Amino acid sequence: MPVTLQNNLPPFGGATDAFVGLISTTTAAGNYICYLRGKGSDQGTSIALDFNLDSSPTFVGGVTQSTIFPSNPSQPPLQPAISGPQDAFIAIVGSQSGFTLTPDPPVVNPNPATVGNLVTFTFVFTNTGPDPASNVIFRGSLPPSGFTFSSGSSAPGGTCPAPVLAKITCPVGKVPQGGTASITIVLIPLAGTTSLTVIPTLSANDGPFVSFTPGVAQQINDFNISAAPPSVTINAGESTSFVVTLTPIPQPNATYPSAISMGQTGLPTASTGTFTTSSVTISGTSPATTTLNISTTARPVNTGRLQRSGPLYATWLPVGGLSLLGLGVGAGFKRRRWLAGMLLGLLAGLIFLQAACCNSSSAPPPSGGTPAGTYIVKISGASGSANHTQQVTLIVN
Repeated sequence: MPVTLQNNLPPFGGATDAFVGLISTTTAAGNYICYLRGKGSDQGTSIALDFNLDSSPTFVGGVTQSTIFPSNPSQPPLQPAISGPQDAFIAIVGSQSGFTLTPDPPVVNPNPATVGNLVTFTFVFTNTGPDPASNVIFRGSLPPSGFTFSSGSSAPGGTCPAPVLAKITCPVGKVPQGGTASITIVLIPLAGTTSLTVIPTLSANDGPFVSFTPGVAQQINDFNISAAPPSVTINAGESTSFVVTLTPIPQPNATYPSAISMGQTGLPTASTGTFTTSSVTISGTSPATTTLNISTTARPVNTGRLQRSGPLYATWLPVGGLSLLGLGVGAGFKRRRWLAGMLLGLLAGLIFLQAACCNSSSAPPPSGGTPAGTYIVKISGASGSANHTQQVTLIVN
């Protein structure tokens, strides 16, 4: 059925006119009273409301003898002309609420937006009237991919449900004449995304959705990471460094104002790696640098141990033998046999002692220090959910 807005209705015609009035007991719609007539005799006979649609629109029925009856040009009536001397009519009289988007295009923060970090689209609609609006609904069209949905909210209205089929719908509710409705959509761009667009539409008083702008194609910037030199060879106990460069993309005019946290993995044991600046902020469009300083630990040297007791025992052998030889000069046969037995026993004892002194275990190899080897070190830069890495090689002799 055609919708006739009360501000389009004519003044009193001077004959018999129907009228429609609304006295609001809530903030759903404004108070009004207006005539519903053509150029002949018009009588209103019935009126009804749809409870599900609050108190707007109003359904009015009656009879008319007018050849011209008021209608909405955007929704022409099913039967525009009278047929016979008198016809029945049914009209829908609703609130008229116009909305403007201010500012247009809407605010996007931050600008530029960056991969991995929150980007907020804020839409502020003002009800220019002439009536308060009810059942206001915001609907935004989102890209099919390239982002993670973070949140949506409206004031009034509250939290918006998650998007369905790349569309987010936010029930706003009632907005008085001159009042505003603010809708906030928060997205997180993914790596490889270069722009994000949210196209806003708004419906009020159960009317159709109206578009306000073709949408904001917000540029999304990223960064890349490089390191020099690609490979370094050092001895255990020495230090070295790698210069890390962070460049905003796309060049030449991109910026990346979000802070980037630096990290590294893959260093050998008994070594340390520190950045001269662990949180890097790229200023303007020029690259920013930080340095990864690596220190290693020298390995202990195995010097061994000399045995000095062996030669001392060896000197006893000629001394003892000469002594026994002196005692045996001039002695009898039995005495010489006895002395020879003692000499043999002394030799056996000395040999046993010499073996025991020389049988000490060797010292274990020393431990500690940075092990020799080739190590792949991963240098990373993280900002929000974005994380980029660059590999370098560290060779320790």
